[in-house]
Amino acid sequence: MISFSSKSLSLATVQKARHSKLSILATELCSLVFTTRELALCSLKGKKTNAHKNAFQKQAIDEEKVKGIIEYIAKYFSKSPDDIQDEVYKAIENKFNNFSKILEGKRIINEHLAERAAQEQSPQQQQQVEANQQQIAATEQHQEQAALQSTGTQ
Repeated sequence: MISFSSKSLSLATVQKARHSKLSILATELCSLVFTTRELALCSLKGKKTNAHKNAFQKQAIDEEKVKGIIEYIAKYFSKSPDDIQDEVYKAIENKFNNFSKILEGKRIINEHLAERAAQEQSPQQQQQVEANQQQIAATEQHQEQAALQSTGTQ
C-alpha cells in the first residue's frame, strides 16, 4: 500500500497511473487520491481570485495528500521533491480547475450550493442554484439529443 496522507492505495492501483510526463502522472494521481467532491469543491490553496470574485470560496485541499503525490512522483522520476514541486502544483491546480468546468464538477458544485442555500435561506443563492440546475438539465438534454442523432446517422 502507498499512503497519500489519509488515503492509501494499492501498488497495483498506483502503477496504473504510470506516465513518462510528470504533469500527466500528477493529474492521474489526483484522480486516484482525491474524491470527485474534493476535485469540484476544493482548490490547491483555497484562496479566492479576482477572476472569480462572485463565486463561492473553495476550501484548500489536504496538503498532506499533495505532499504524498510530490514524494511519489519524485521517487518515480528519481528527482528531488523540491525540483518538481512547482510543476506538480501547476498540474494539480489545472486538474482541480478543469474538473470544476465539466458537467460532473458543475453538478457537485450545484448540489453544494443547494445545501448551503437551504441552510442559509438566501433568496439570491436559491435563484443561482435554480438557474444552475436549469442550465445543467438543458446541457444534459442537449448531449443526449446529440448522442441520439449521431447514432441515428451512422
